[in-house]
Amino acid sequence: MIGSAKALAICGPKKCGKTSLICRLVAELSQRQLRVAVMKHAPHLHVLDVPATDTDRFRLAGAAATLLVTPGGWALHTYEKPPLESLWQYLGWADHVLLEGFGSSPLPKLVLRPSLDPSYAASLDPATVLGILDDPGRLPPGLFPDARLRLTPEAVDVLLHWIITDFLAR
Repeated sequence: MIGSAKALAICGPKKCGKTSLICRLVAELSQRQLRVAVMKHAPHLHVLDVPATDTDRFRLAGAAATLLVTPGGWALHTYEKPPLESLWQYLGWADHVLLEGFGSSPLPKLVLRPSLDPSYAASLDPATVLGILDDPGRLPPGLFPDARLRLTPEAVDVLLHWIITDFLAR
């Protein structure tokens, strides 16, 4: 839970289709009048400030954070990685929060195509894995035996039904 929002991490090896799946889920859940937010984990450093801009100059001067407000929205730039729990305050208004990545978090998760990288799958806490989306013939026997949901990655309609009738209803 993030505030009153239900949080569900979609994780899996690099380039396995996480972003495409999340975009499809966001579109479908939004059509059902659910307020959906997305949080993405980027394991590599992203430069958030363009060099020589005002916000970059504030950072170089020693600002701990910069809040940029524009006619199209706002962005908070902090300059160190925050604890995951400290970010909930920004997304608690949503009905549902989908997280891309965050495989090592204690959040409930769906694992997309774990067969593509068995070492990645082995790094996950099986107690947090609610479901697996992979081609059945590719899954190693016994992988995440307690996962309640086992689907092919193309079964998005079935996944949506599960999210709405089971996951969000809990």
